[in-house]
Amino acid sequence: MLSKIKSIISEILSDEDPIKKRLKEVNELARNFKDIPDVRRERLLTKCTSDLNPQIKTLASDILRHNFDSISENTRNKLMDKLGNDAEIPAGRTYISFCFFNFHIKYR
Repeated sequence: MLSKIKSIISEILSDEDPIKKRLKEVNELARNFKDIPDVRRERLLTKCTSDLNPQIKTLASDILRHNFDSISENTRNKLMDKLGNDAEIPAGRTYISFCFFNFHIKYR
């Protein structure tokens, strides 16, 4: 499973495939985000917060949606700022609203 996730990460970060072909794999990666070693996870999140590629933005949104509680507060804030301020991500604001809603319900 981890080798498959690594393969998906490599393909996503290399920008070789169109986003429509990769959405299923991106969602799978987001759901299995906790299986990625911490160092690679941080690199991937850093890439998500700095890269303007739509595929990476989709990955960032999905990571937020599936793993909101497991991301460090500092990284989570950077990621949410990047997604929330970028009008090119159609679902970014929806994901962020969803995450905030879950966060407030869980930690009230």
